[in-house]
Amino acid sequence: YTIVEYLSLTLEYSNFREWLNQIISEGCIQKVGTSDFKFLHDKMREAAYSLIPDNEKSQFHYNLGVLLHSVSREQEENETKGGAIFTIVDQINHGIPSLIQHKMQNDAVELNFDSGSRAMDRSDHETAQSYLNNALSLLPKDHWSSNYEFSLRLFSLSANAAYSSGNIEKAYDSLKEILKE
Repeated sequence: YTIVEYLSLTLEYSNFREWLNQIISEGCIQKVGTSDFKFLHDKMREAAYSLIPDNEKSQFHYNLGVLLHSVSREQEENETKGGAIFTIVDQINHGIPSLIQHKMQNDAVELNFDSGSRAMDRSDHETAQSYLNNALSLLPKDHWSSNYEFSLRLFSLSANAAYSSGNIEKAYDSLKEILKE
């Protein structure tokens, strides 16, 4: 699924494809490939984004990420989200840590871990480290006792990503944390 397909599945954005087609016909955006869209000019993108008040932008991104995550979970119960996972997680992370709701915290940790793991598979170590740092920052204080196996995998992958991106100190700190537990 693409982001457009996910949005089209929701009640609030069920007409999303029609809106996109109208905007395309008005010459504001263009379709790139089979599923991507881009504004024809940066100023149009900036103008559209400026319609969201500055004090509501983080909430908008967070809500969009949560909406996309809930739709993707319904559509792909046991499948991966493909490339859409990065967009979904980036939207959720835009509102972290101030906006994340407690019930979404575990999902956000797992989504960041999954994104970090996928970035590592693509040899994008710095991006992986960013997602893994987000996951680490969202762990509950009792993570070693409540979810030892996941914590071990997360800290191990974080050490690997840090080492691979040249951050030896961060890698060492992650390994020290594992040995401490």
